[in-house]
Amino acid sequence: MKILLDTHVFLWAMLTPEKLGEEAVELLADANYDKYLSAVSAWEITIKHAKGKIALPVPPKEFVTDSIAAAGILQLPVTIQDAFVLADLPYHHDDLFDRQLIAQAQRNQMFIMTDETVFERYDVKIINI
Repeated sequence: MKILLDTHVFLWAMLTPEKLGEEAVELLADANYDKYLSAVSAWEITIKHAKGKIALPVPPKEFVTDSIAAAGILQLPVTIQDAFVLADLPYHHDDLFDRQLIAQAQRNQMFIMTDETVFERYDVKIINI
């Protein structure tokens, strides 16, 4: 199983793991599953950090790079094909970061780990935390 981490799930796992449920912690620790962080999430973290909306212990570049390496999380780049899938998504909500993650999960046949209930309105496999 391939799991794409929603941005806040990644942040919680790295900064406040007590916010995650037991099942999520177990899935994230299970080496049998490939876990991915999208470049979209790195972009979102960088923007929100620059705007003062999230605090990190080190600059975003160092935080994301070191965290994914330590946790064995794989990088998922954004492709032109991802943009085309995004364009075909129904417009259930306005969050561009979320919508791109949903498109990537669809295109790459991944589960997406999130607590966002609006994701359930899309044709995407979800692991709710």
